[in-house]
Amino acid sequence: MNIESVNLEVRQARWETYPSPDPEYIRSLQSALAHLQLTPLMIRLLANRGVTTPDEIEAFLTPPELSSYPDPLQLTGMREAVDRIAQAISAGEQIVVYGDFDADGVTSTSLLTIALRHFGAKVEPYIPNRVLEGYGLNAAAVQEIARRGATLLITVDCGISGRGEVAEARRAGMDVIVTDHHHLPADLPEATACINPKQAAPGCECYHDLAGVGVAYQLVRALVKKLDKPATLRNLDLLALVAIGTVADIVPLRGANRSLVTLGMSAVQHHSLPGLKMLLEFAHVDLRNVDAERIGFAIGPRLNAAGRVDDASTAYRLLMTENVAEARGLAQKIEAQNRRRQAIMNSVVEQAREQARKLGDDVKVIVLHDAGWPSGVVGLVAGRLAEEFGRPTLILEEGEEESRGSARSGSQFDMIGALTELKHLLVKFGGHQAAAGFTIKTEKIYELAEGLNSIASQQQNSIHLQPLIRADTELPMSEVTDHTFDSLQRLAPFGAGNSAPLFLALGLHVTDAVALSDGSHLKLYLTDATNPSGRPVEAMVWRAGHLYETLRHNGRVDILFSIERREWKGNVHLQLKVKDLRVVSDQ
Repeated sequence: MNIESVNLEVRQARWETYPSPDPEYIRSLQSALAHLQLTPLMIRLLANRGVTTPDEIEAFLTPPELSSYPDPLQLTGMREAVDRIAQAISAGEQIVVYGDFDADGVTSTSLLTIALRHFGAKVEPYIPNRVLEGYGLNAAAVQEIARRGATLLITVDCGISGRGEVAEARRAGMDVIVTDHHHLPADLPEATACINPKQAAPGCECYHDLAGVGVAYQLVRALVKKLDKPATLRNLDLLALVAIGTVADIVPLRGANRSLVTLGMSAVQHHSLPGLKMLLEFAHVDLRNVDAERIGFAIGPRLNAAGRVDDASTAYRLLMTENVAEARGLAQKIEAQNRRRQAIMNSVVEQAREQARKLGDDVKVIVLHDAGWPSGVVGLVAGRLAEEFGRPTLILEEGEEESRGSARSGSQFDMIGALTELKHLLVKFGGHQAAAGFTIKTEKIYELAEGLNSIASQQQNSIHLQPLIRADTELPMSEVTDHTFDSLQRLAPFGAGNSAPLFLALGLHVTDAVALSDGSHLKLYLTDATNPSGRPVEAMVWRAGHLYETLRHNGRVDILFSIERREWKGNVHLQLKVKDLRVVSDQ
């Protein structure tokens, strides 16, 4: 039997599954953790995510309350920051919270500004314009903020790489508190305090992967310990913002992030922010079914859209407003911005994809640039191409003198490490191992591409030209049940570092195929040898309309899939979400 691979992406992916745990290991955990009623499938899924010991499993399935985590005052720089903020509040100083234009930055700015106002601070926000100012602190903005009378500048989700800009702020007469979560540079800014959970702080390892909004929240927790909690400050409002910013920034949902997002998703159902309620309404998110996936695919992109195609202050004003009518108008504006963002991104993806197809297989890092590609969408485009081509990808908006770009890579390539090695070519940069933003002199782009490919070539054994998709395990159709789905939900929230379980099924028979959306997508009905007389399982396959004629006549397929529970007109049922598919042929 030959297997004909029909790729849903640009390049055919390689499929792998995790190795099976030892049966004795499974039995021992079931015995030690009998109160958790662990199934073998759950234990296998936990092991695939590196959660293997009884203590780790207990904490993973029952995330601790926030009071169980270390005192935020133990974080490096936190005591100095709290003392300086308390002094500013007492003296009535003008404070400015300087954020970033993405969802993490906007929620961070909103959270800290809301909290400081409840503490009685005189505080205003500042979010730079992506097109005019670029990422992070910039000297012109710092000078303008000082001119307007601010004496304390607090960064959120940025600033750790802004050594020169912090120095400029100090020369202008301002103290600076940096709160950030990005990669630590060799030389930290000489600020009043630098709070970044990646700095060594014994006992605080659980905070290592906090998003910018999570760091801002720890600052508020520390202020509460110092100044007592204002009676009007609602923790549910803050936690709702933390959940949205954390999920949207795609940081690992492990450690403190897991508790913060779990609590935050519950808080989203009970918060009092009119703008967030309106945003959820326009995104058609049912408060009863809020989860990390809906935040990641419906809320985060809408908040990001404002900063990508226009001005991020729209998103900030939406989260901050207390007026329902204003909230509705701002939510409508963000909807329009999101539609525009989608159209621009789809156009740029097609253009970049065509360029990438022309590259040879000897190119291990994709670097593409064009004057017509807006900087607001280059990160999204880089992420799409990195997934489709299985290679680290950098996409740049080319300028006459300087170009702005975003970089994305999988776990096999340390993007921020590579950019650090080539920092002599860059004007500025920052980010994570898998995602980074940077500015470069346009004349240096080709030199950057050569340098990145040289670094990747030295890691040739770990850089694959084929995308890799790793499934958790095989799962027959007879086990696609409500009981299985409910057990999987015990591992939620799902996201970076804890992806939704992905399964493999081989040799499925297609009992029916339905073309949807003008033939672009398919709905399949599938059975296998384990449920030949059972009800076929429904499956959605996006961007596979070209397979309709092949599959509608007794087709057979291998699939990689996750399981969802869908509701349509009161009908609740399970559906497979197909990530990749291969048509099986007997020829």
